[in-house]
Amino acid sequence: MLRLALFASLVYATWATCPNGYELVRNGECYEKTKSNVKLSAYGGIDDYKRICGDAHAQTVIIKNQEDQDYWESVAKANHPNATDHTYLLLGLECNRTAAKMQWTDGSAVKFNYLEGKEIFDSVCSTDSNLACLWFINPTGGEWNGVCNDAVAADLYCVVPHAPTTFVPDEECGSFSSDEDNGMCYQVIATPANRTEATAICRSFGSSFASIHNKEVNSFIRRMAVSRGLVNGLMLGATATGKGNTYNWNDGSNWDYDNFAPGFPIDGLGDCVAMETNNAQGQWINLDCSTPLPFACARNPQDTTEPMCEGNLRSESGDIIFSPGFPTSASVPCDYIMKVDPGMLVEVEILFLEANSCCDHLILSEGTLGGAVIADLTGEQNNNGTVFTTKSQNFMRASWQPTSGINVKGMVITFRGVPKK
Repeated sequence: MLRLALFASLVYATWATCPNGYELVRNGECYEKTKSNVKLSAYGGIDDYKRICGDAHAQTVIIKNQEDQDYWESVAKANHPNATDHTYLLLGLECNRTAAKMQWTDGSAVKFNYLEGKEIFDSVCSTDSNLACLWFINPTGGEWNGVCNDAVAADLYCVVPHAPTTFVPDEECGSFSSDEDNGMCYQVIATPANRTEATAICRSFGSSFASIHNKEVNSFIRRMAVSRGLVNGLMLGATATGKGNTYNWNDGSNWDYDNFAPGFPIDGLGDCVAMETNNAQGQWINLDCSTPLPFACARNPQDTTEPMCEGNLRSESGDIIFSPGFPTSASVPCDYIMKVDPGMLVEVEILFLEANSCCDHLILSEGTLGGAVIADLTGEQNNNGTVFTTKSQNFMRASWQPTSGINVKGMVITFRGVPKK
């Protein structure tokens, strides 16, 4: 059974440890509020910001999508609930005078913005403009405000991204990385899991256990793994059919390519498939499906909609239940009904819970319709062995109720039947 240790490492150890003084926030990013209420001039202020973060081997605040916007808006609100103090969170925006457009300080284009008029946004960068501006997130609304040709007090945050990699998520793939050659999105999860656990985790991302259909994809996934230091093997989404040494992809796609090492698959060695990531060929072996290994998930670029609630009846004792989108999104509410054998009670174990204590809740209640409340949980809970049990019924309802779900990972629970005392 999947235990808390797996989830603690999945959520935290999968990503890089933060430098001293920095706080882990999300997606492996670490940030530090480097300076508070520092006075910057619109002329040269962004260069000062870049230098301060650069000295710490970090980068400025950069917003590439709605998830980034929601996160940094929440930081601005938390630190400045009263916007009249005129101290805002500075963004890493600068003018590219040659292109007459705004850009981020890492040189990337501004494809997402929180302004009503982008033409005004870019007009300050025209070659004949004499404007110099600094851009901030307003804590009361989240819009980006520009202060031009003046000085302003600002909070400076420096961000350390996860370990550098050439596999950068794009807008269509979200937190996954794009393989432009075949148009698919991939993610490698560094924390070891067995086949059952890995399948559930991929599903929680709205994806499937990765299948491979040509040597280019095989190479792409191997390079993704190696870029994260995973050189001791990677589980793939394939299992034996039970008819000779033949295999099927778990996502139902055709078995039209394989890369087994010489002599493999070997009878009796196991029904699952893993890639050897310590050689350039990325050859495959078969192994026991209970073997914990890092693994790869895949999805189509268009599958970037909000995670879906799959809160159907759960009757398999020991089943693992994730909030939709765990651990990259926690904003979708979902109810789960857990059933055990008649005459037994339902015991739920909290494997992981991370919720905003202001407004996100996991509510456990007796029966199927939400009877007597057994527990109303929020905040962070990751103590192994925390359990809650029905009083008289063989049904329990678990209701994940996020109001915001911002910058938290959600919940993971399991359940079993226990005798009445």
